[in-house]
Amino acid sequence: MPNTKKKTWKILDRGEVPRVTNVIEYHCECGVDAMLPVSGLAIAQLGKGLVFDRGPYSMCKVIQCRSCGRVLESGVEDVR
Repeated sequence: MPNTKKKTWKILDRGEVPRVTNVIEYHCECGVDAMLPVSGLAIAQLGKGLVFDRGPYSMCKVIQCRSCGRVLESGVEDVR
């Protein structure tokens, strides 16, 4: 029986993201996709950044890929 459980990013600093939230598939540079909690509606991933629809939104501040160990820290650039 195949493993149907999706991989998740290791959350090192959750920041403003509440416990009950949306979950998206976020791509690491090592080629692994894993689930990441976000607040708001993420509509695209451009490189390491996310594009959100209008409204309140946030992404975890510091995450780590469980595959390669890469640590990513969000540097929020709010372009409205």
